[in-house]
Amino acid sequence: MPGTPPSRQRHWLVCARWPWTCGLRYIESTLAHVPGADNKIAFDKFHVAQHLGDAVDKVRRSEHKALLADQGGSLLTKSRYLWLQHPDNMTDKSWGCLKELKSANLKTARAWAIKTHAMCLWGYKGRGWEPSGLFTTRLPTIAKADR
Repeated sequence: MPGTPPSRQRHWLVCARWPWTCGLRYIESTLAHVPGADNKIAFDKFHVAQHLGDAVDKVRRSEHKALLADQGGSLLTKSRYLWLQHPDNMTDKSWGCLKELKSANLKTARAWAIKTHAMCLWGYKGRGWEPSGLFTTRLPTIAKADR
């Protein structure tokens, strides 16, 4: 802001790339060259949601293959878009199907719950809040997205 003393200005760096792609080099470079960058880097909600959705879908695909191999059938057949749909956009029929799937103790249901809770926490405002390590999970795909 012109005319505002430098000590009163706020500068943010928005990173649209995810750290384990080529964005890690961008973050490392920013941390090395921008004073106080560790408190200035932010990820946008769209890309966070995209990566969490991808992680849920990877868990679903993996679990679906395992269920087909073990049992010859899978509860997850034709459920892809149900898990990826935003909860606010679900119909009563979708909620009924999702409720049934969630009660089946699936890894996909746990991954979906983690994704949904992470998006609810997006609006949290608190000084010094650190989102890394937000969830403790043994689901490797979700743990990777949490980092």
